[in-house]
Amino acid sequence: MSERPSIISATTSRTGSPREQPAAMPSSSTSSRTSAPDLTGVRHAYLVGVGGVGMSGAAELLKARGVHVRGSDRDPPAGAERDDAPLPEGIDALFYSAAIPAEHPQRAKAAERGVPQWPYADLIGALMADRVGLCVAGSHGNTT
Repeated sequence: MSERPSIISATTSRTGSPREQPAAMPSSSTSSRTSAPDLTGVRHAYLVGVGGVGMSGAAELLKARGVHVRGSDRDPPAGAERDDAPLPEGIDALFYSAAIPAEHPQRAKAAERGVPQWPYADLIGALMADRVGLCVAGSHGNTT
């Protein structure tokens, strides 16, 4: 019986030519990123860049966990604030889109207050920690 090839560790393309392997990720001791957020103590979260598809979905997942969610965006959806609004008091954690620099006024205010901050990618990691994810990719129905 032949062994099935692993999609993740495949080293050749469909044409049989070798594929480059991705560079190894830095170990956690050398990475500049913070550890993934522990969401168990978060009751009031603030999302900067909440108007994006990913961040708005993350807001819905946080709400489903019982977290009170507020957020801001340059072009805010209904219920969100403009990104130049003052950061509300009582925030347990701030999550931000990759497009939001550390110098952003709300991030700077959160840092001043000692509010922990994490990027969107780390939030998704925390939200998916006890789940199995499935990704379907393609474009315009050609491959899906």
